[in-house]
Amino acid sequence: MEENKIEEGRIFSIDVLRGIAILGIFLVNIFSFHTPYLYVDLAELADSKLDEWIFILNDIFIQASFYPLFAIIFGYGLIIMKEKLESRGGSFYSVAIRRMMILLIIGLIHAIFIWPGDILVTYAVFGFLLLLFVRLSAKVLAMIAIIMYTIPNLWLFFQILPIARFLEKTNISIFDDEKATSVTAIYQQGSFIEVTVQRLQDWFMQTGSSFIMLTLMVFPLIIFGASLAKGKKLVTNENNARFWRWILIFTLPSGLLLKLVPYIIGKNIAFQHLQDVFGGALLTLAYIAIIYLFCQKERKVFTPFSYIGKMSLSNYLFQSILCSFTFYSYGLGLFGQVSYTQSTILAIAIYVIQLILSKLWLKHFRIGPIEWAWRGLTYGKFSQIKKEMKGA
Repeated sequence: MEENKIEEGRIFSIDVLRGIAILGIFLVNIFSFHTPYLYVDLAELADSKLDEWIFILNDIFIQASFYPLFAIIFGYGLIIMKEKLESRGGSFYSVAIRRMMILLIIGLIHAIFIWPGDILVTYAVFGFLLLLFVRLSAKVLAMIAIIMYTIPNLWLFFQILPIARFLEKTNISIFDDEKATSVTAIYQQGSFIEVTVQRLQDWFMQTGSSFIMLTLMVFPLIIFGASLAKGKKLVTNENNARFWRWILIFTLPSGLLLKLVPYIIGKNIAFQHLQDVFGGALLTLAYIAIIYLFCQKERKVFTPFSYIGKMSLSNYLFQSILCSFTFYSYGLGLFGQVSYTQSTILAIAIYVIQLILSKLWLKHFRIGPIEWAWRGLTYGKFSQIKKEMKGA
């Protein structure tokens, strides 16, 4: 069996969803590349009215709505890989374990040496866990995902609510301005070793120490993506179009309403949890519905996003490497010196460049460079990456 056959029959809307997810994630991540995001209230770092509006729009329409999209597509993709491998007589579990192990190594390198906000380690760990569920039906997977997501997170909201009210009454802050200042100095002026040590501390604080939270917030989304794949919900047909229209009718207004809760009732950690965990996930489903429905009619409009999506891992890492050198001390050292407006413009500019580069790359090559290495290491055999030019 040739490993490059796994690419046959790609679903256009999945590549588009991946490409748009990379943009949404980057528009959120860019803030954390140049601010001590774990130790401050990001809303208070806005330098101007324009900054405030950019942050608010990001908070409502992007924050907590695109990492769920990527998680769902990750689960979807694993099931697609399983079905294709097994249809050709391949061993899914051995391939999947190697694939997740390599992703874990890539994620650890990314987290330690490039950026502490890495999500690849989390996906790899949950990819291993998903192997325990892949034999279940679409309906069972969907029920598990919904129950695992809603019940613990609702319970958590009601546990946080009295704490949030207590913090409001006592004016106690959950942030650490002194730590934020020291972290800014390290990322801005520290040696590579000092920056790496701080990265490790930040990564453990964000990922390692909050693994239970990630299990409640990310793993159910990956399971839900697997259920969508089992039901073939992103394949083009009228039944799926009807399904996504109903999803859109429900999730768009409810998602937006929950996203606006902190702006209507007042900001605190409980309402922000409700906003992100439930409002963000509902908007994710609305975005999937919108993209799916428009991809059926406006394929040319969305084709550029599919180039990014076909090389999503390469583009994700490219963004991190570029921003690492832009904001950390061993590069331009602009950490703490860039406004939200400036960084948002930078993120959009980088993404546009990636659109162009991805199209040019895929014109000559079959697959992205990191994807090629990932696949080759997974199968123990590196296929030809360069396309055979017609007439050559």
